Amino acid sequence: MCAIVDTDRWHQVFPTSGGAPDPLRAWLQRRAGFLALGGKLLREITGHSQRQKLVQALIASGQIRHYSSQTIREEERRVRQQNRCRSNDTHVIALALVSGARLLYSGDHDLREDFKDRRILRGGRLYPQQRSKRLREHQQRVLRAHRCPSGLRHS
Repeated sequence: MCAIVDTDRWHQVFPTSGGAPDPLRAWLQRRAGFLALGGKLLREITGHSQRQKLVQALIASGQIRHYSSQTIREEERRVRQQNRCRSNDTHVIALALVSGARLLYSGDHDLREDFKDRRILRGGRLYPQQRSKRLREHQQRVLRAHRCPSGLRHS
């Protein structure tokens, strides 16, 4: 299974302080799945030098799969031509299409709506956001149920 973590939720999955990590982090550490990352989203996330080292280590460990910026840009052009997205995050939709990722962790309402829109992306699911014991159980069920297709194009 693969997922995408948007810039606005990165700190919840990979907290810099001693806070409890999100179940998504534990899922990555168990090698139950990986994050898809590349293109503009990679540049947004690695804008901080601390994050650059972390991302490099996660790529090396197989917890992140890096996808070609050029491939993502080409897909993004196709997404923009369709003119269906509400959000200004067509690069995230393009990454999902290139990688096969169908699970998104984001707080961006418009991007979340785009990700669920079957005309844009088939099978898109949203990772729950709120904090509670019941929610953590729901997050874990979502992670167990979601699978990523094989034969993906990554670099």
